[in-house]
This record gives sequence, structure tokens and C-alpha cells, in this order.
Amino acid sequence: GISIEDLQVKAGDYSDSDIAEQITRDEKTMLAMLDATIQKANGRQGVVFTPGVDVAMKAAKVAGEYPNVTAAAVSGKTPIEERFAIIEAFKRGQIKILFGCDVFIEGFDHDGIEWVTIWRPTKSRGRFAQMIGRGLRILNDLAHAFSYGFDSPELRRQAIAN
Repeated sequence: GISIEDLQVKAGDYSDSDIAEQITRDEKTMLAMLDATIQKANGRQGVVFTPGVDVAMKAAKVAGEYPNVTAAAVSGKTPIEERFAIIEAFKRGQIKILFGCDVFIEGFDHDGIEWVTIWRPTKSRGRFAQMIGRGLRILNDLAHAFSYGFDSPELRRQAIAN
């Protein structure tokens, strides 16, 4: 498992490489995280913020092996044409789970995102708000994303406001 108390801090935030190492240290940890994410997603469309490119790629590959789950990963290393194709497939609903490493934090908007999961903890309020904000777009007058216990639109809005 992972303990936030055991994470290294570099430049004022948790070390991505340290988090990634803890997630991938043994297969059980990442599989437990995937199981929880896929179970909670329940077929809905969402984004997982990962601590590293390797984690995003491996998680997308393994998630795609689950029944009725379509998944892909995008990072800064993904060729631009491939990145756009994956994002368009996601927006069309052909991909249900999109794993990303530092590419969806800012400037990515899609009204169809129904949930957000953060596998990359942060000490930065701004970064956290940006990640959670990907799932707070209004769709049919309702902000309906979930993330770690923010199970109502009001609780999610309060978390961002505070």
C-alpha cells in the first residue's frame, strides 16, 4: 500500500517518481487502485491523474483488459496526432477511462467527464483544484462528477471554494 507520510517532498510537492515507485512496487497496489477506480466508475466516463508516464501507460493497458472497459493513456511523450486521436475518441465516448500524466491539469475541458480520480496527491491547492475541476463542468445544469467522497455537487463546489 501507499502512505502519504512516506512520500518524499521535492520543490514543495510530493515527488512524482516516489509516488510512481510506490504504486508500481508490487502489482497488488496498482491492481487494487484500478479495481476501486473501475468499480466506482461503473461504466461512466472519467479521468485518472497519475504520477508518471509509466504508471499511466501501464494502468491503461491493464484497465483495458477488464471486461467492458475501454481505456487509454496520454502524456507529454504521446505524439501530438495520437494524443488528439485519443482525446477525440474519449470525447465521442469510445474511451471510458483516460489516464494522464500532467496533460489534463489545465486547458482540458469535456462536459462528459463524470468522475475524476487522483492517483497523484499534491500539496498544491491550485493543482488540486485544477485536477478536480476537470470533473466539475456543468452538464445539463448539474456538476455530477465524483472524487474521493465528494458525492454531491454541493460538497464538490464547497471543496473547490475552500
